[in-house]
Amino acid sequence: MNVSKNQLFDCPGSECRENALLDLAGFEVMPVGGVEPVTLQEAKDFCKITATAYDTQITGFIAASRMVIERYLNICLVPRTFTAWINNPQGMFDLPYGPVKSITSVTDGEGDAIAVGDIKLVGVLFKKLESPAQDNITVEYESGYTGPLAENYRMAIKEQVLYCFEHLGDEDNPGLTQISPMAKTQIVHNRRVLNEFFL
Repeated sequence: MNVSKNQLFDCPGSECRENALLDLAGFEVMPVGGVEPVTLQEAKDFCKITATAYDTQITGFIAASRMVIERYLNICLVPRTFTAWINNPQGMFDLPYGPVKSITSVTDGEGDAIAVGDIKLVGVLFKKLESPAQDNITVEYESGYTGPLAENYRMAIKEQVLYCFEHLGDEDNPGLTQISPMAKTQIVHNRRVLNEFFL
């Protein structure tokens, strides 16, 4: 996961510093329950594959494709737990990879828990941390969609699986890291900008 640097300026006080995501854990894990939004059979049907010889590769492509789509969108498509280390001097920090379901804990730089009464979230699905407005805090939260996923997201995953399969055997399969043009057409209008940078 790329680390976004905090930007400091030649002026005193928190009013001169920008909010920043310093690190994020939890992205490279399986969804809660281990269930992907697209099944192996759905992916095979979409790719017009009937043989079972590629089942292991396609199963891997489904998870990899979902993560490529999530990175492109800055949205968590399946339930997961994230831990974000952030600077929040301005308040209103966009918690990455919503929709955020709940906050598990917020701790300060010393590892001490911040009182529930001092934690304020705003927003409905894609929440911002209004307070505490301070640096060096760690936020653990539950995120991701539950239940059936919107069909355009599912179609994007299937398009991405096909892109991966078309490049099966390539030394560097672009489908594992780059969104396919066809997948992008399904979801380009759902992409979210977080804190003026993409994660």
